[in-house]
Amino acid sequence: DLTPRADIPALLERTVEKVRREASQQKIARYSLLLANTIAGGPSVTYDDGVNFIETLDTLTDQDIEVLGYFKHRRNIRVDSLVQDGHFNWAPIGQAQPGGANLSKMSRMIVSLSKLQGRGLIAESVEAGGAYGSSGDPQHWYNQWKLKSFELLPFGQTFIQMIEEGSTQQGG
Repeated sequence: DLTPRADIPALLERTVEKVRREASQQKIARYSLLLANTIAGGPSVTYDDGVNFIETLDTLTDQDIEVLGYFKHRRNIRVDSLVQDGHFNWAPIGQAQPGGANLSKMSRMIVSLSKLQGRGLIAESVEAGGAYGSSGDPQHWYNQWKLKSFELLPFGQTFIQMIEEGSTQQGG
């Protein structure tokens, strides 16, 4: 169908508004790809889809998008593997939590994962298998979060495709 979509000007205007406020050159480039992929998607990408994609991109930082990218090839990921490639620096026995560098890294990861989950891109899941252990207080937020697993949701998969070069949506 070559009929122009009536909603494209509104999506373009919304995108331009976001780009004007954006400092990150990476995100500005992603807005261009997102708009191009939304238009190329034709009627299969509804106006509401386009608005959701634009608002989601606006909400996320470059760090959040990097974290989302980890899910591209591994659909289910445990948080400890995100913080340190699965090789944690465990706290010595009796110490409440690992050292400050890991706490800071984990804290930033929690912010990104919470935003991704809140936007419907990922969801907490149950990962089968794997050895779990903790040092210090098992109720400490650090120990609680490191054992969580998350998986990419269909909206997250589509969003990744919409903001990546060479991923133009073609109906469906």
